[in-house]
Amino acid sequence: MAQLSNSLFCNKASTKFGISAASPKLRDFLRSFAKSCIIAGSLSLIFATPPVQASNTTANVVVIGNDYGGVLVQRLANLQALRLRGTTVEIRGDICASACTLYLGLENTCILPQTRFGFHGPSSHGKPLPRADYERLSQIVAAQYPYVLRDWYVTSGRLTLVRMQYISGRTLIDLGLRQCAGGQHGRAPRM
Repeated sequence: MAQLSNSLFCNKASTKFGISAASPKLRDFLRSFAKSCIIAGSLSLIFATPPVQASNTTANVVVIGNDYGGVLVQRLANLQALRLRGTTVEIRGDICASACTLYLGLENTCILPQTRFGFHGPSSHGKPLPRADYERLSQIVAAQYPYVLRDWYVTSGRLTLVRMQYISGRTLIDLGLRQCAGGQHGRAPRM
């Protein structure tokens, strides 16, 4: 069932974002993403711990500490695996930047008011992408965010390539994102 869901998700992503009309670089990226989705879904059935770098993992909860981002394809695969398992993600570090911010779109994510969230547009290590690739990847990234952030990301958040645009956890909570229980300190609750 999970592999079927992964397959459907990946097929929808490649169709929705026009893989056949994409540049060769973007086409390779989307193919790699599709493979990562399938692999992550398969691995999530085998291993009990989620395929994310987390400061603490308990049962079906992943606690994210300071996370400066990473490779988009890998993070998208991680998100898909977390979605399939219904894992709760608690962002409790001081900083969550770049690809880390994609966790905000998971249904079971909570955040702390003092966490700073850093956003930027898609690039190749800070260098601009061809316009068509930039637009398609911007849409892929925006689709991962909660609705309250999507328009902002497309109209503002993606316009910075090298530096970040920061939003506080407090602002995001005021916009409707869920605050973690015991949310005034950066440590995970003791279980």
